[in-house]
Amino acid sequence: PGLDLTATTAAGLRGARVVHWIQDIFPEVALAVGASRVARPVLSVWHRLRNHTWRRSAACIVLSPDMADHVARQGVPVDRIHTIPNWAPAGLAPITPAALQARRAAWGIPDGTFVVMYSGNLGRVHELACVLDLAQAVRGEHILFLMVGSGAQHGLLQDAARRRQLDNIRFLPAQPRESLATSLAVGDLHLVTLRPDCKDLVFPSKFYGIMAVGRPVLFLGPTTSAMARTIASQNLGAAFEVGAVPAAADFLRTIHANRDRVADMQRAVSAIRDDCTLPTAATRWRSFLSGI
Repeated sequence: PGLDLTATTAAGLRGARVVHWIQDIFPEVALAVGASRVARPVLSVWHRLRNHTWRRSAACIVLSPDMADHVARQGVPVDRIHTIPNWAPAGLAPITPAALQARRAAWGIPDGTFVVMYSGNLGRVHELACVLDLAQAVRGEHILFLMVGSGAQHGLLQDAARRRQLDNIRFLPAQPRESLATSLAVGDLHLVTLRPDCKDLVFPSKFYGIMAVGRPVLFLGPTTSAMARTIASQNLGAAFEVGAVPAAADFLRTIHANRDRVADMQRAVSAIRDDCTLPTAATRWRSFLSGI
């Protein structure tokens, strides 16, 4: 992003149409998470060049309506902005009860424990300190938090959990791709988090893998975001603002005591699972590309 592709076109692709497929929106993400004062002038130039190439492109593809709104504010005509969601990694699907039980036993998870899992990058765009607050709020209630993965906040979170003596939170390394479905299935409920100032800059794609293995979501982030609206409108879990830890804790207690509620959410997830697959995304891409 940020490179003017005019030279590439002149070199042999004359007449080609440039489509920007936008994932996380930089440099705004860097600015949101605290880019240094020295870097800001460079990022400002990058921002102007990036907008120039967006405006000259045949289309910009984004992951969510929030991101579409942000791109439109940069001066890209709305008829050249298209939303095509990402998809779950290949091979992710619900697993057998026997395989699930075996993995829980291998990880030493006691029977009857309700597992809240965060799986993926522990990066700066994710609001994660509130996860420790949530774990503290439900400590002693047979609810285990599994943080699976690595990233910029990994060490800080581990140290903070140790200082707060949170024995209901564990950290595990990222799991191999071939066993990812089994790992994700261990979570009765999955955490997705997002900093409020990244609402229109990022759409956490871990959401699609969670849907693929048939698990509901607890979203901690801006409740006006596309992610929160999707979860609420389709009964895929629940969404709370980052600071609403007491309400999120009450939600955990409720579903821990009422597994029928979890089953209802799992059925809702199953109903949209096909929307989160590569074939569905490919169909959307074909439709878009045929139009240009």
